[in-house]
Amino acid sequence: MDYTNKNELYKRFDFIQQSKQTDSYRNLKALQASYRVFYGNYIALTKYLEPFQDPKESLKMYNLYQINNQENLINETSRLFHNFITSTKSLIDHTDKMIYRLYSQFRNEYNTKK
Repeated sequence: MDYTNKNELYKRFDFIQQSKQTDSYRNLKALQASYRVFYGNYIALTKYLEPFQDPKESLKMYNLYQINNQENLINETSRLFHNFITSTKSLIDHTDKMIYRLYSQFRNEYNTKK
């Protein structure tokens, strides 16, 4: 059996996998995943805090937690806030690494704006 075409296919696949474009694509996918986590934590935190925007609703929520357990309110708020802050830092770190590795021509502008 002739494997020359198959070997050529493998060589081309390896060439594609080792290309800068594939590396950029993988980095963008990782950044996208980091952004999804960040955005999910943002939505969870804002939805949780939404009732506290209205003073009447805020009082109802406070009274509800006062009766049930104020510690639960503090724990859940702390957990959601921690997840949001941690995912924010993670997104910043991923963005920094990507800028420094792939987009050296934008480093100065990025650092100025950051």
